[in-house]
Order: sequence, then structure tokens, then C-alpha cells
Amino acid sequence: MSIELSDIYDPEAPCRLEELDHYTLIVEDAEAVSHFHQKVLGFELAEVRPLNAGTAREGAFDMLNYIMRFPDDSGRTIVITEGLTDESIFRRHLKEHGPGIHHVAYRVDDIEDTLGRLRRAGAKLLSPEPVVEPRTGLRQIFVELPGAGYTLELIERERASVSGEFDDDNMIGLAASIESELALDEGTTESTNQSTRIERWFASRPDAVSAMLADPSRLGEWTGHRTVRQIGSEWREVRWFEDASIFCERGADWVSYTWRVGEASRTFEFRFRAHDSGCLVWMELAPELSAQQRQRLKEILSAELLLLACCLGETLDSEDAERALMLVDAHAKAIMERRGL
Repeated sequence: MSIELSDIYDPEAPCRLEELDHYTLIVEDAEAVSHFHQKVLGFELAEVRPLNAGTAREGAFDMLNYIMRFPDDSGRTIVITEGLTDESIFRRHLKEHGPGIHHVAYRVDDIEDTLGRLRRAGAKLLSPEPVVEPRTGLRQIFVELPGAGYTLELIERERASVSGEFDDDNMIGLAASIESELALDEGTTESTNQSTRIERWFASRPDAVSAMLADPSRLGEWTGHRTVRQIGSEWREVRWFEDASIFCERGADWVSYTWRVGEASRTFEFRFRAHDSGCLVWMELAPELSAQQRQRLKEILSAELLLLACCLGETLDSEDAERALMLVDAHAKAIMERRGL
């Protein structure tokens, strides 16, 4: 039986793609691939840029990028990327998929309009909102292309911005998109398919994000923990059957919460990494959770982080915010009915 595209996709939703902006290769040896492009294919090396996408120690790097201009001097570029650490998402991607094109990027005139069309079409976005770079005006979003073997990136640039120009935050944003891509990819390994990581990019200042995260009195604004109260010097969550004690700790790049009922306890630690255009917040879930428990918790935490962005005044899709609020409301009711943790 044949399937008509009209049965799957919204005919009013096609994206209006403009010119090719760049494409990115993920390879084992970026220098060798770059050398071939220069000496044999006529590409021009614009820059060699090492970066830390989060898996290297402070002052070190976990990704290496050779940025090269097309031979026709059109302003279009390719980015040849190599992972530098075993933990790097780029080496993980290389192990799963082998070397080759990771994504092809096209410019769009209005990324918000494009996002609306993608959502109506049921496309899988690999980041919840565009990564924004205020210096260049670049905004990017990654989209899964089913069965294509590569990812689509859509870019909105300020008119004065040059095609192929990148800022560190946008290149590091690629790492976050690959993390999401590996979690969605049905062909990945069991351990990757059951990823324990959840994350979100925030456009707000890192100090504002961390201050909100570390304030127990504001948990009710963005989480399902609506009945958190300060009683004397302690924080408690008031429930119908059994209250929980809450302990909050804060470090330079992390905030943790521990819920305790009787002798049992459970800790959640948010970590964040600051960038010029905002910060990345992420959490690692307990690996011993079942696949069903992990998926449910990831859905709830993703919704809560979206509501946190709302509380910080970030502009979000109203339908996404409404769905997140409905999910967190249901979670709040379940918390109130809990016995124990």
C-alpha cells in the first residue's frame, strides 16, 4: 500500500530554504582531511579552532575544527571536526556512524516562522529552541532527517552577517544537538538509546539561571514541587501523607537538591556551563532506573526546564509552554499523593 505525503505532512508547512551556508564533516583525522581539501580540491583554510564542548578539563579541548572556504570564494564553508577525547560526543558519533557529513546548513529568512512550519509538519527538532549568538546575530536549529543519514541545520543570520561565520557558542551547540540526535537515533547502541542525560540551552545570563535554580522558595514556579515551605531553618515539602525534607547545595557550576523521607534520600544535581550567549544546564539521571522510569523522568525534567526558561523571561513557543505546564501540573498532583520518596 502506498502512502501519500499528504497523509503525513502538513501541505502548508514547507520551509522556505535559502542558499547553502555550510556543511560539517565529523572525521577521525581533521588535519588529513583538511589537507586533501586544500591541495586536491582547492578549498582555502580560514581557521583552525579548538574548543571545549564540555568533556575536557578546564583549559583543555575536546573538539578540533578546520574551517575552510569553498573554492569559488562564495562565502560558503565546510567545517571539518575531530573529537579529541574519548568522552567527546564527536568520537561517540564517529564510533556509531563512521566518518562523513554530519549536517548540511541552509539559511532561512525567519527562523521563528520556520520553527512553526517544522512543528506543524511533525519534524523532530534536536534542540528545543534556537541557539542564539548576539555578536553575529546567528540563530540555529538542528532537525532530524529520517532515513537521510545526515542532519539538517537551519540558520537565520543578520543581513550584515557573513555566511560561514561562526561563534564558539554556536559550534558548541552542535555538541548538544548530537547528544539529542544519538538519543533519538533508532540505530544507536543500547547504552546510547538509554541516555541518562537531559539538558537545555538558556539564553539568560548564567548568574540568573543559577540563582533561580538554587532558590528553594521558587521551586513551585517551575517544578512540580508546589508545596515547598521554609519551616524554621529547614525547607520541607508538605504532602498529604508524609512530608519530605529538602536540602539545597550550590557550587561554582552546579546546584543540587536532596529530598529525604525517613532514612531514604534522593539527590538531583544540575550542572551548568556558561557562554557569552547564555548557558547550558544538564543533569545525569541515575543509571539504575528502568527505561520506562528514565523516559518519564526525562519528560518531566524537560518540561520543568522549559518552565524555568519561561520564569526567566525567555521567549518560547506558547504551545510548548502549555504542554509543559500540563505535564508538570499532573506531576505536582502525583507528588502530593506520594508515600515516601
